[in-house]
Amino acid sequence: MICLQFQPMWKKNLVLEIEGIVNSMKEEWSKVYVENFKNILVNYCEKKSGFITGRIHYFKNENTTISTSRGDFNEAGSGERQQYVAAIKGSGVFMDEKLIGWIDGDETQAYMLIKGKARNGVITSRYNDGKDSLSYVFKRSKSKMKAEFDGNKISFNIDIKMTGRIEVLYTEQNILKEEEINKMEEAVSETVKHNLEKLIKKAQEEFEVDFLGFGEYIFRRHPKRWKEIGDRWDEIFPYIEVKYNAQAKIDNSGIISKLVIN
Repeated sequence: MICLQFQPMWKKNLVLEIEGIVNSMKEEWSKVYVENFKNILVNYCEKKSGFITGRIHYFKNENTTISTSRGDFNEAGSGERQQYVAAIKGSGVFMDEKLIGWIDGDETQAYMLIKGKARNGVITSRYNDGKDSLSYVFKRSKSKMKAEFDGNKISFNIDIKMTGRIEVLYTEQNILKEEEINKMEEAVSETVKHNLEKLIKKAQEEFEVDFLGFGEYIFRRHPKRWKEIGDRWDEIFPYIEVKYNAQAKIDNSGIISKLVIN
C-alpha cells in the first residue's frame, strides 16, 4: 500500500506506473518503505498501533524520463505536464483507516532502523565542527528493543548498530589516523541519533500515535502487562520514556579506494 499524492498522467496504466515506481525505489537507501497490505489488515484488526507506508508524490524535472508506451507518451502531449515525474519520498502515518501525517526520508530510515528492516542505506554527516562532510553507506544494521517496567512507569531502550563504509568524503585530514576514523564514526552515530529523536518526538508529541511498534513489543513479550494497559495504550504512549543509542562502525578495508577527497 502507498499514498498517492498526484493525478496520474496515464490513467489507464496507473497500476503499472505505480508498480514500476515501487520496484525501482523500494528499499533504496532505506528511506523508502512500502507496507504489505496483509500487515495493514492485521494491524487494523488488532488495533494496537498505527503504521506507515510509502508516500508517492510528483515533482518538476526538466529532464524527465518516464517509462511508458510511445502511444501513452504522445497522448500526454508536449505541454507542462511532461515536466513532472513521480517518486516515493518519505511515508504517510496512519491510525486505523485515517492518514494523520507525514514523515520525511530521514525519519523513514530511522523507523526502518528501529524495526530492523533497514538492509542498506546512506547517511550524510558533517564533522570537524562542520568543516568536513561524508557519506556513509551501511550494509548491515542490527536493532535491539527492550522494555522496562517500574510500577506504572514504562520505558524503552533502543540500541542500533551499523557496519559500513565511507563512500564520499570531503576533508583535508589524514583519514588513515584512528582518531580521524573515530571522529567519522561518531559523526554518523550522532546523525542517526538526531533522526531517531525527530521521529520519536513526532510520534509522541505531534501525532500521539504509536506507529513504532512499542505496544506491539509489549503485546508479544509481556502479554500479562499488556492486558493491564492495552485498553489505555493510546493515553500511555505519549508519556513513556524512550532512550536510544546508535553506533556506526567503518569497515576499514578499502576505505581509500572509493573516496572522493577534496
